[in-house]
Amino acid sequence: MNWYYALNGQQQGPVNEAELQRLLQVGTINLNTLVWREGLPDWQPMSSAMPASSSGAPTPPPTPESNLTEVAGVQFNVENKDVYVQQMREGVLSNTNQEYAGFWIRVVAKLIDGIVQNIIFYGAMFILSLVGIDFMSSLQSIGPMEGDPSPEQMAKFFTAIGLMSAVGFGFQIFYNGIMVGKYGATVGKMALRLKVVNADNSPITMGKAFGRAFADIVTNFTCLIGYVIAAFDLQKRALHDHIASTRVIVSR
Repeated sequence: MNWYYALNGQQQGPVNEAELQRLLQVGTINLNTLVWREGLPDWQPMSSAMPASSSGAPTPPPTPESNLTEVAGVQFNVENKDVYVQQMREGVLSNTNQEYAGFWIRVVAKLIDGIVQNIIFYGAMFILSLVGIDFMSSLQSIGPMEGDPSPEQMAKFFTAIGLMSAVGFGFQIFYNGIMVGKYGATVGKMALRLKVVNADNSPITMGKAFGRAFADIVTNFTCLIGYVIAAFDLQKRALHDHIASTRVIVSR
């Protein structure tokens, strides 16, 4: 009968039962190691899947910390079990004791970034207006829209709004992409010691940072629902974190 076992977050095998017992005896695996064979509904600790092996090997001593457990040879807090299992499914193992940034601290970081972006954006618009490039003039040229506006006025109005929205969203993508790609955090996140990382806590690439910035625009159109879900997610991920497979952590 062929068995598979998990070692350092990676599936190993197949091996026969005799080889599995040998691995247990030499200490490569232990009774808490997750194993699976055809016929089992799911991965199980070796002590449960092969009860007979418990009598032939010493029982590991209990950990002194009652809130610790072990799966696949890795210790983690019991309260982080769901996070660990999720990362196993993703094929990623990381420090599950990592502190993820909560909903409210991310709200504060977002507000700080909003202030910074407005200062930069409207400052740039003012400077451009001094050299003859004034985006607001397209709105002013429409004239008063009293009564029923003409089709020409409506076309100019929506064109101007579309132009301003495109410039605003473009700047937001550029700001988030550059800051997160280069520094791992925007100004607001830096101020609160937060950092955007991959699922395994590694820094994200510039390309992924811009992808996340585009996804953030999508989150903007969810009536804040995409942001609120971070309050209920195990790893405090907003919608754009789910899309980009990123996490926001507290940087120590």
